[in-house]
Amino acid sequence: MTSRISFFKLTHNEWKRLGWLTAVQFLAFGLLIPFRLLISLAMAQNGMTGTTPEQILYSSVGFRKETDIILIIGFGIVCALCVFEYLHSQEKLDFYGSLAIRREMLFFVKFTAGTMTFAAAYLASQILSAVVGAVYGLMNATVLQEMAAAFVQGILFFLTSYAAAIVAVMLTGKILTSVLAVATFAGYGVLVWLIAAECVNVFFPALLLSDTWVGRMSVLEYSSPWILIFTWRPEGDSVRRGLTGMWPDMGSVCLFLVLPAVLVLISLALCRVRKTEAAGNALAFSWTEGLIKFLLALPAALLAGLFSHDSLLSPAWEICFIVLFGVLLCLIMEFIYRWDIRQIFAHKWHMAVTVAAALAVFLTMRFDAARINTYLPAREELAAISVRNPYSNFGYFDENGERISERKEILPLLETENVELLYPLAENGVQKFRESAGQKTAAFDSRLISVDLEYRLKSGRTVFRNYTVDYALYREIMEELLSDESYCRKFYPILTWDDTALEDAEDIYLLLAEDVTETLRTGRPESATDAIEYSRSAYEDVETTSEMLYWTPSRKQSRKLIEAYQKDLAENPCRPMDEGNLGTLHVWWKADPEGIQWTDSYPLTEGFARTENVLREIMKESAGPETEEDK
Repeated sequence: MTSRISFFKLTHNEWKRLGWLTAVQFLAFGLLIPFRLLISLAMAQNGMTGTTPEQILYSSVGFRKETDIILIIGFGIVCALCVFEYLHSQEKLDFYGSLAIRREMLFFVKFTAGTMTFAAAYLASQILSAVVGAVYGLMNATVLQEMAAAFVQGILFFLTSYAAAIVAVMLTGKILTSVLAVATFAGYGVLVWLIAAECVNVFFPALLLSDTWVGRMSVLEYSSPWILIFTWRPEGDSVRRGLTGMWPDMGSVCLFLVLPAVLVLISLALCRVRKTEAAGNALAFSWTEGLIKFLLALPAALLAGLFSHDSLLSPAWEICFIVLFGVLLCLIMEFIYRWDIRQIFAHKWHMAVTVAAALAVFLTMRFDAARINTYLPAREELAAISVRNPYSNFGYFDENGERISERKEILPLLETENVELLYPLAENGVQKFRESAGQKTAAFDSRLISVDLEYRLKSGRTVFRNYTVDYALYREIMEELLSDESYCRKFYPILTWDDTALEDAEDIYLLLAEDVTETLRTGRPESATDAIEYSRSAYEDVETTSEMLYWTPSRKQSRKLIEAYQKDLAENPCRPMDEGNLGTLHVWWKADPEGIQWTDSYPLTEGFARTENVLREIMKESAGPETEEDK
């Protein structure tokens, strides 16, 4: 009973001591939420804004307000630095050590008091916001419920940021290094990921990665607690939209309950083993000095090597840059540790290990010691191969009718067991890569084409690569491969379209050259130049882009055109790999459940007799190409 009373009394006294911190947070949240809401509603009432009062309320309170989240994350860090600043003072540690209170008790007193400073200020701002909304007659039970849930969510976000920052404070002995530790924890994962991604892009160009590997970088959402908070979005079937935003899903609630609890336990464990003498030192634990130095200097040295590789393309310069920047960062960190320039060479072996590791990693990638770029399985090891030009502008669908956009997901749909036919293409790609290795940027060569390859080995392993190959060889192989009707139908999705499939088309339109439009309407003139000049004089009011005309046929005309195109393509399937010298046929599909709208583009190639005849027929039926106003 005595210990419980002592805990609450100590917590209350500590909270009173931190009254200034509560006031600062209340001022910040008060200006951000209720005061801003009041001003916005007053302006809306006077007709000074183009939004309704309800819209203003819903955008100011409740779930997922980015400005609120930034402030919550920031105050979590500030509270940790201010509440646990006693760990950086030898005098305060001696004072607390003289009291009859255990370290664990002191930790939870400080932690609870810091949490109360935030909770009181945040709760007050929410109450004032509800009062403002009620004064304007906008509050209802649903909004109040969402504000209450958003308040609980904000507390969980704060506890996560607060606990993560406390871990950084526990590992350091100065306020400066605590701030640097927070910054390192927040950005280290992103830094390492970006450097790794650049190394892969530079040194392993033949490696076919997922389209979202660098673009979305979803793994980085978990690289630090602060990034996780800011990038959090509710997921799952249970997610529902409220008036003010999306309700959190149960999985996220559990995550933000468990994560701060784990971080608190880590902080408590560090607090128990942390020595009093650590106050005033850069790091609280001497064994972490070399590890942190290595973890920071290694990616910095690799980044320096990448810079020199891009600019100088000389192994000698690359080695010099890696050694120079690896040593320099080790010296800077040693100075931060000791704050004495005379001791920057105190741990030379740290520099030696860092530089050696950086050189080993960089040179291994630089010279492709693992032979990733030139990997080519033996013929007898292969069960199937697939090939595709990654710049093809038509999409594929899985067995459920879902659109597939990933290059690595499309290739398995195009597999063929005719290994003997496609293997020379793979050999040509490896040979071309060996010939171009070491060159900065290859000049454009129309005799070459980029292809994606998939090797499916008999062992079940699947390997993906991207190479540049001779276009003539690719064309020859594809002509033979596409002579197989079953393969042709899966290679060109348009061959399987029927009326049912076209019901999902939002719009079908043509992009035709100006001279082609008039040629198809009246017959071919003496020269293409005459056709272009005639078309310009006849259709001066038509919007043009790069001497091209947009034209949208009717639904009936579109289906007739596609039917003709399907017949021409089935008889001569290799022609669409050429550029469309008549123009392009575009199909916009209806948006999917995620709101993404896909488009397929097929070249209109001269020599497709049925297609040209249908174009001429429907041109004559129409009054002319539609202008933007007609659309």
